Amino acid sequence: MRFPFTTWIERGDEEIELRVVYDVTPITPANLYGDFPHPEEGGEVEIISVITHDSQPFDLTDAEEAKLLRECEDRSGEDMAEEAEAAAEWREQSRRDRMMDGF
Repeated sequence: MRFPFTTWIERGDEEIELRVVYDVTPITPANLYGDFPHPEEGGEVEIISVITHDSQPFDLTDAEEAKLLRECEDRSGEDMAEEAEAAAEWREQSRRDRMMDGF
């Protein structure tokens, strides 16, 4: 799942607005029994792009990248929950629409 957000970093005396897009691999719970046992998988967070407010690519230092990655990890649970809620609302609205159309 891919999510965008806006954040700011400081370089010297300058505060820079950045648009970050990151990807989250949902966690697949472990299945230790049955025909196809496997450990827990997923849960990885990866930064896809970082651009300035005028859509220019922005090169991060290692420390800045680590800070942004922590920010992505911190917000990933809430972003995924909001996405799941929106998907559930869409499915429910689609179901109501089909009922109104007689399907």
